[in-house]
Amino acid sequence: VINDEALPSYKESMAQMRLGLDFIQKEFGTRPHIGWQIDPFGSTGLTASVLKKLGFTAFIENRISNDFKKVLKDKEGYNFCWEGHQVDENKEDDRILTYILQYFYTLPGLRLDSGFIGRNKRSYAQQFWNSKIQTVIDSLNNASGGTVPEYHIMAASGDDFAFQNGHQVFKAFDDLITELENLGTNKGYDIEVKYSSLYQYFEDFKSLNLDLGVFKGDFMPFQETWPGWSWNDFWTGYYSTRLHMKRWIRHTFNNLESIKAYLTIKAVQGNKGSVNFKSATQDSIDKINEVINEAEQRWAIMMHHDAITGTHTSVTERDYYNMLKESNEFLTKAYTLINDNLGLEAERSIHDQLKAAVDKLGSNTFDHYTVVNPTADRRSEVINVTLTSSLGADDTYAVFLHYLNGNNDTLFKNVHSSYADMQDMDTSSHQLQTVRKLFVHVDMPAFSDAHIYIVPCSKSSSQCSTNGYIMSSIAKPSTTLENRVLDNSRIKLEIGNDGKLQSIQNLKHSINSSLTERYTAFSTRGTRSGLYLFNPRSAQLTVSTGPSKMWYYELPDLKYIVQVEHDGGKTRFLKTYSIDQVGLEENLEQFFLEVHSFTSELWEMSFGITKGRNSSTSQFKTFIDDSLKLIERPIYDRHINIRHTRAEELYGYFTSPCVNGGMLSETVKKGNTDEVHQFSWANSNPIGCTLSSQNQIDFMVFRNIGSNDQKGVYETPMDHHTTYNSFIFRLDINDGAYKRNFAGSVLNSPLFIYEDLGVSPAANKRLTAPEAILDDIFSTSPNSHLLHGSIDVVDIKLVRHTILNKYNDFEIVMVLRNRFNGYLSLNKTLKHRGEGLFKNKFIDTMKSSSKNSNEF
Repeated sequence: VINDEALPSYKESMAQMRLGLDFIQKEFGTRPHIGWQIDPFGSTGLTASVLKKLGFTAFIENRISNDFKKVLKDKEGYNFCWEGHQVDENKEDDRILTYILQYFYTLPGLRLDSGFIGRNKRSYAQQFWNSKIQTVIDSLNNASGGTVPEYHIMAASGDDFAFQNGHQVFKAFDDLITELENLGTNKGYDIEVKYSSLYQYFEDFKSLNLDLGVFKGDFMPFQETWPGWSWNDFWTGYYSTRLHMKRWIRHTFNNLESIKAYLTIKAVQGNKGSVNFKSATQDSIDKINEVINEAEQRWAIMMHHDAITGTHTSVTERDYYNMLKESNEFLTKAYTLINDNLGLEAERSIHDQLKAAVDKLGSNTFDHYTVVNPTADRRSEVINVTLTSSLGADDTYAVFLHYLNGNNDTLFKNVHSSYADMQDMDTSSHQLQTVRKLFVHVDMPAFSDAHIYIVPCSKSSSQCSTNGYIMSSIAKPSTTLENRVLDNSRIKLEIGNDGKLQSIQNLKHSINSSLTERYTAFSTRGTRSGLYLFNPRSAQLTVSTGPSKMWYYELPDLKYIVQVEHDGGKTRFLKTYSIDQVGLEENLEQFFLEVHSFTSELWEMSFGITKGRNSSTSQFKTFIDDSLKLIERPIYDRHINIRHTRAEELYGYFTSPCVNGGMLSETVKKGNTDEVHQFSWANSNPIGCTLSSQNQIDFMVFRNIGSNDQKGVYETPMDHHTTYNSFIFRLDINDGAYKRNFAGSVLNSPLFIYEDLGVSPAANKRLTAPEAILDDIFSTSPNSHLLHGSIDVVDIKLVRHTILNKYNDFEIVMVLRNRFNGYLSLNKTLKHRGEGLFKNKFIDTMKSSSKNSNEF
């Protein structure tokens, strides 16, 4: 499908396109190398990079700003070289030959096939010539100084659901071709009009040997003049439409990444590190891959430019939710098949110890959670699981962790944990409900799994505490409305008694900043903006919420947490702030925030944070992370004169799609030197961000549309789901935030958790041992200070080899990238040619490099 370009991450775009290309290769024995991407609402440089990496040589685009199309009108016939996001100037050329449709993918002045069929072709040929042909002739003459020997002009036709009478349409085209050739001959041209292909067009155009212009960057936001309207239209609101679905789409992709890694870990390590499997294992891997493929196909549809964007009808929305549900069900099935058929089985002593714990604690069952690290980095984090055991408020649990330590030794330990009865907002009723969360610290090597076993104690409190096990401690909340401080050795966060942020301090660098929260909304009642536009800044409303409720939890050596409810009747927020007390330094330097939101008002509603100035002379810049590169974006300024929709609609130009996060950079004068303070964030799913008033960020967390969309949806969409968006925030200096937050946060590449609940020891269920692979490739020297996510695993698959002569051979196929080329080094004993691992190619690690090899 034609994927959206504003909202999917680099990984998602790459995975979705690769899936389609693999299907075409399998079914038709060929692989396309010309892209046709004519309907997404704006284009990002990320797309050019993905296409180039996948072997595309040319690209057709359409929906970019009309103002830029007017610039192209005087250039090389709407052709240019598009340079995507080059992370480093030493990388291979990311330029791709690009053609932009002149106006739209419709015929000039026509939308329906009935209008074309019944049109007088002789008179229409003149209109067609003036709008489609003469403009390109003039452009090519201008570009070549009138020396171009011939002209090649592409004309597309069609529209959504508008061309249905094929036989009559082609007859009408035959008549139009005749009239155009007669018209061209009369104008003195040796002309041929024919049905052609994209390949032929680009081959003919390249033969002109024109020195094409180069465009760097992206075409966001999409701006157009809608037919019949006298104003320009910025399509930006869809960045936050149907946010609940956007979150689930990203969750499903994270599940896909994790299950592929889990399959690879279990199959390879269960086979003594080899990819030469016996036939029975080969069959198991094939069956599991078939199940994963079913899941991936359903997820891939969500990348469509009318799916992840939310620009679809409510009936279609139900179908999309069903697809996501089915996708996750297939992945659960794949997880079960992996556990039942692959991997090293846990030692019998593990079963015995769990059975003994169940017997001692008076429980009939235990809960089993598998944690997968699908990244190329060591992970040391506090994770939580939602407990389902129906125990009393003061009951407790014994938690066992089966894991690999830093030396890859397998350990089974009864570990420290804490649990708390916390607040959650129900997705459907939007009311608060109490859920029991258990927190535990895990430390995991790259590409590994760990297993958590939770045994509830059903005996009396005194018996539970004297049975010889380390029992989880309960964190009972303080509910007093008072100022709260969350801190550790690296960060200090202050929250006022109104439940809103007050300040953040980086203790390592001795810098701090005041923070101010706000909640705002725009009415969508009566606006014609539909699914795409924000409302005017002048019409911004302050959201009034009821008295706050606050819950403060201390989980010793794990986390400090504050939960806050703002209840305004029709509008409600539930926020959860937390700071880790253990883990990697980069995790200790940040605070986590999850925002649950719901409103039944006809509003576009935002949650905002303002960073206080450190100096009256401070200069601010804003950036968004599109998952491949930090891109500077303009700061909202009401005095900037740009063309916009109408006086009552917002300058949509200042709203950006935050795919993975963003950053607010403040340059502070320190005597004769400048110090850069960076307040950065990562977000769990794509969301619309407005960067305004120089030091303010607004996240649109909820959208209800109060009028007819008028652009294909033809309804007034209301979101009936609670939306929930997770963020990580950090205050740092110079390039600290850039290199840490945007290396890939724990939100963007999360540890994934699978659950087996209510396991009976008597059932002798097969339990697998924790394992890790590729440690020789991704281990680093002690002084390299590897940042999580700098080596980014775009994809990893265990598949049958499609290149070698022996089809039965398997390989590990990996797509990797390094977001900070030259900043990090691999293990010093591992040499690589050029960029080696980081070239975004398919890499067969197991076959190309034996363990401890000195050359890759």
